This record gives sequence, structure tokens and C-alpha cells, in this order.
Amino acid sequence: RKGITTYKKRLESITPGDSLYLKYFGSHYEFYLDRPLIFYAGGIGVTVFRSIIKLALDKGIKPEFTLIYSNRSEDFIFKKELDEWTEQLQMPIHYISTKVKGRLTSEKIKHLVPDISNGKYAHYIVGPPMMVDATSEMILTLGVNSKDINTDSFDGYLEES
Repeated sequence: RKGITTYKKRLESITPGDSLYLKYFGSHYEFYLDRPLIFYAGGIGVTVFRSIIKLALDKGIKPEFTLIYSNRSEDFIFKKELDEWTEQLQMPIHYISTKVKGRLTSEKIKHLVPDISNGKYAHYIVGPPMMVDATSEMILTLGVNSKDINTDSFDGYLEES
């Protein structure tokens, strides 16, 4: 998606054959498969979870995942392969187009995961800062312990209303 940030402008100028230097790669949180996981993806933030899910498939691991994927439009990136993997892993995916269904709310989360406050889940939230902050606050109000919440927001991301 085109943007106005320096980062996105630089990405738009890259051409095939250019070399890139990555000074940061990977997440800043620890990731365990020792309990059920709820992934909250905002837009392109689903890329992180797509990689985790693919790794589980490649390794033959069948952890308990739930993916709540919120996007501005109904054009969900990786939807086709995520839907295929859903069947293989028996993983529920909940697609929420904010254009159609409105933003994610605590009521929607509680409806999708009725036992969210029982402490058995690890929660991972990835997306634009505003979405990450709002989702963290919502699940805290639903009784999730802050130690069970891991976040990764895309600093410098331009929020659109």
C-alpha cells in the first residue's frame, strides 16, 4: 500500500536487483506453543501470524490457534492459503472487514472467544499502533492478564480514519 512516510517512500523506490540492509528482524517477544494462542492481526500485521502458522504446518505441529483478522476492506491478504490451512490445523479464523462490520470491539471479541478471561490463552497482537493499543485495552477489560498479552506495532505507520 502506498503511503507518505519516509519508510514507505523508500520502499516504493526499490527496484529489482537493489540490495537491502536489515538492521532489525524478528519479534521482540518470546513465542511459545505450550498453550492455546489467540492472534489478533490488523491489516498487513497478519504476515507475522502467517509465518507462524506456516512454520507449524511445515514442522507437523498442531497447536491451538485462533486468528482474529481485522482489515479495512474485504481484501484479506493471504486469505486463500489461510483458509486452506484452517482445514489442516482445525484453526478458527475470524475475518472482520471494518468497512462492512465496523471495528473490532470487546463485545465482538467476547462473542468469538467466550472463555477469553479464563487465563489459558496467550494473546499476540500485531498491526498499526492504534489498533494494537485499542485491542490490548479491550482484552484487558475482558479480564485478560497483562502478562498474557504480547504486542508488536508498526511504528511510523500512517493511520487513516
